[in-house]
Parts: sequence; C-alpha cells; structure tokens
Amino acid sequence: MSAQETTALLGYGGTPRILETPPTPRRSFFEAQESSHHLSKLPEPPKGISLFTAICYVVGVFGVMPVVALPGAIVYCGWPGFLIAGLLLLTEAYTATLLGRSWLLLEVFWPREAAAQRRYPYPALAEKAGGPILRKIVSCILDVALFGAAVPFMLLAAETLQSLVARLAGLDFSFCYWLLITTFFLTPLLWYGTPKDLGLVTWLGAGSVVVVSLLTLISLTLDAPATAPSAPDSTPSWTAIAYCFGAVAFQFDIHPMILTVQNDMREKSRLPVAVIVAFIVAATAFGSVSIVAFTLYGDTVKTNILNNLNGGPLLYANMAIVAFQMLLCLVLGINTLFQDLENTLQIPDSFGWRRICLRTLVMLAILFVCESIPHFGVAIELVGGFLVTPFIFIFPPIFHILIKKKASGRVDVKDLVLASNVVTIGLIGSYAATSESFIQVFQLTDFAPPCYINLTAATSSVRQESSGFQKQD
Repeated sequence: MSAQETTALLGYGGTPRILETPPTPRRSFFEAQESSHHLSKLPEPPKGISLFTAICYVVGVFGVMPVVALPGAIVYCGWPGFLIAGLLLLTEAYTATLLGRSWLLLEVFWPREAAAQRRYPYPALAEKAGGPILRKIVSCILDVALFGAAVPFMLLAAETLQSLVARLAGLDFSFCYWLLITTFFLTPLLWYGTPKDLGLVTWLGAGSVVVVSLLTLISLTLDAPATAPSAPDSTPSWTAIAYCFGAVAFQFDIHPMILTVQNDMREKSRLPVAVIVAFIVAATAFGSVSIVAFTLYGDTVKTNILNNLNGGPLLYANMAIVAFQMLLCLVLGINTLFQDLENTLQIPDSFGWRRICLRTLVMLAILFVCESIPHFGVAIELVGGFLVTPFIFIFPPIFHILIKKKASGRVDVKDLVLASNVVTIGLIGSYAATSESFIQVFQLTDFAPPCYINLTAATSSVRQESSGFQKQD
C-alpha cells in the first residue's frame, strides 16, 4: 500500500507512523542468480477472488430472505417502515466498510499479526482493539451468532419446501422431515473451505436473488386483488418497530463474514465498492417488492410474501428457487463459524476427516435446534435483535476508533460523533427487538412443541405463523 493510500486510510494528512516493519531477509548468491534470471518474466497475476465475485458473494449472503420476509415486516410497520429500513441499511453498509478499513490498518501497521490471523479476522481486530480477553468474548459471541443465524435459514427453506410439495402434489410432508433432508444434502457442501473455494455457489446464490426478485414482482402484479385492501397503519406500534429492526438487522448482517471475503479478494482496498454495490442491488430488490406489496396488498401482506400469491408455474418455480437459495446462503454465511472452531480445536486448514467430522457435528446441532424451536418469526427477531446487533452497530465503530488511535496516535472528532450515533441506534434497537422477542415467546399460546415430541402440532404451528401478523395496539 502506498503512502498516499495509507494517509487516506487514516483520514488525515501527514506522515503515518509505521509500528512494525517486516525485516528483509538477506539473499544468498544462488537466490540472486535465480532472481536475475527471471527478471524478464512477467509477474504472476494476483491470487484471490475478483471484485465481481466479491459482490456476488455479499449479495448471495443477503440471499432472498429480504425479498421474501422483509416486505411483511415493513408493511407491518406502515410507511415509517421504509424510513427505518433505509436508515438501518445505510448504517450497516457504513459499519461494514469500517471493518474493512480496520483490517487494512492492521495489515499496514501490524503485518505479522495480520498474516498470522487472516483466517480469524474479526477476533484479531478485537484483540488489537481491547486485548486477549476481548478477543475471547467476541469469538464466543460470534460463534453463537453465526450458529443462531443458520436456524432461520433452515426453517424458511424447510417451510418453503413443505408448502411447495403440498401445492404441487397435495402431499402433506412435514417441514420437520424437510429439515432432515436438507441437512443431509447440504452438509457435504460445507466440507469445503472459504469463498474462493465456492465460486459456483457464490454466483448461483447471487443469480437466484435477482431471479426471485423478478418472479415475485411479476407474481404480485398478476395476483393483485381486484379491491385494494386497507392501508397499513401510519403510526406503528412499539412491537412493529422492534420487529422491523430485528428483521432488517438480521437479514442484512454480513459483518461476521465480510472480513473473510476481503481477505480472499485480489484488491482488498476495494471492499467498500463491493459492499456498496451489493447493498444497492439488495435494496433495489427488496425495496421494489416491498413497494408493490405495500401498494397493492396493504395490511394483508403475510410474514412470507409468497403466501400472498396464487398457485401456478410461476409461483412454484419461485418457491423452488427460494428454498435452493436459502440453503446456498447458509453455505456462504456459516464458513466463518467453521474457521473459528477449527482454529480453536487446532484442525488443519485443509480438507480432511477432522474438518468433515467437526462441520457435520455443527450441522447436526443446528438441525436439533430447528427441530426443537420451529418458530421462524421469533427466531429472526431474537437473532437479529440480540445476537448480531453487536457485530453491526457496536464493535465496528469502536474497533475502528481504537485501532486507528493506536496506528496514528490521534482520534478524529468526526469518528467519535459517528460512532456514538451508530452505537446508540444499535443499543436502542437491540433492547427493543430482544425484549419484544422474549415477550412474543411468553405470549405464544400455541407455541409449538419440538418436532420429535409432537410432529402434528409443530407442523400446524408453522402454518399458522406463516399466515400473517397479528396487529397489536
């Protein structure tokens, strides 16, 4: 990185102080001869994924869940839901770029540490910002958050497959069985490594988001009711705001894995471009669907927007792609969890039986949680409000300020003001979403028992939960 790029990274003029300079090893006579012999050769192209692949990876991690589930959360909140979602999207894109800048600072000023910790970047930033104890705390929360985030993806995929088979074949095949089937076929894909090993999965995931958005828009327009339903409430309740916050925070949370993407990029400094473009693509996709749903369907929009559509080839194709992309999204998003666990257990960074056993056991644990708590809406609100909020709104601005101070010896007032606003939004939203999610759990009179205790009751509860929101004053 040039001096100009380093100065821009720090955000002020002057000469940055380099805290760690890697020594240049002495060359032997034979090394010098070999070096001069290859002077005429062209340099090898840089290894890693391209900017386009990085954008596709981020879009694939977003997945189709914003297109399918966010319109209901926004309509539930009324037109202020669009303002809340817009504010949160801007904040999440900003904090994602802060993480990328923090990692670049680590590579420039502490290159040995960055090189040794490139597979575990988020804990490495925590250690540089607050020491080994903070690293352990962040690693623990990160693993729990990534584990919990996999649950809603599995539930939505299984629910979609259950509905698809019921509409096509009239077969009432419980989503509890679909959880078993999807886990069986998905686990081998998870035995692979990082984004650079999953190029085809990355492109398929991003392409699925675009296709689902188009199919959903077409279906919503064709199946619109002849008489416009009532408009959503213009003054949202506290419950609606809390649900909207948790849904947006969860469904656009790329922060735990964004540093893994950056480390696999050829040009790591272009991560902000990848983040901004991916957010624009995702916002366009879910925003257009949400506006059409808000205008044509009003307060009849359901938790899963696909449940508003009539049966037909277009819907069936859409549902199949949604289920497929949900599983791809889980493959792309859970790699960070595997890498951290493998580091803790000292499992080699290569394909082998120890990696296969660990990742298979993790998937079986996720399957057990899904079969035990089959409530998609509650899972989104709880994971989005409680588990992922620190990685979006709290850790990125604080880490950036502390690492930048250690690198430059100063703190900008602008950074402090922005960080305080972001952290405040995160704390308020996290409290609202978490408290409301626990209240919803305690108020569920039809809380489903685990699938392995009462299969019929669990399946029935999932159908009722996906039918729509219950308005609260």
